[in-house]
Amino acid sequence: MGLTYEEFKEKVSSRDSGFGDYGKIINDLSKLYNETEDFIFFYPRNLFNDKETRLIFFLKDGYLTIERVNEKIQYEQYKSKLLSKSLITDRYQYNEHLLKLRFDNGTEFIFSSTGDSDEYQVEYYTRAILDLYKII
Repeated sequence: MGLTYEEFKEKVSSRDSGFGDYGKIINDLSKLYNETEDFIFFYPRNLFNDKETRLIFFLKDGYLTIERVNEKIQYEQYKSKLLSKSLITDRYQYNEHLLKLRFDNGTEFIFSSTGDSDEYQVEYYTRAILDLYKII
């Protein structure tokens, strides 16, 4: 499995990982959600590369996205039903794996093990993509 939300919280709380900026998000989420019941799957897009980070949580009845907008943190929750999912895999864990999810509200997510991470995390993102395909 890729980086779980619990592992993410541990990395942030350790403060030596460079994730200190995410403490406020974790604090907000603990006040807004019942994390163990509401969150089905956590996908931290671009956490380990230089692209814009987007935290994506899949819920029982939709999804939640969290990202920085200017100097603010934006939380957007959508109640939506999954219409289709498409998975492209490779023989090796360190090569690109793609997952495309399409929802009834018109949103389409494309997850890429190589595009959403750095070269050192590709295998973890591959596992996350495969796990997300099974869970959702």
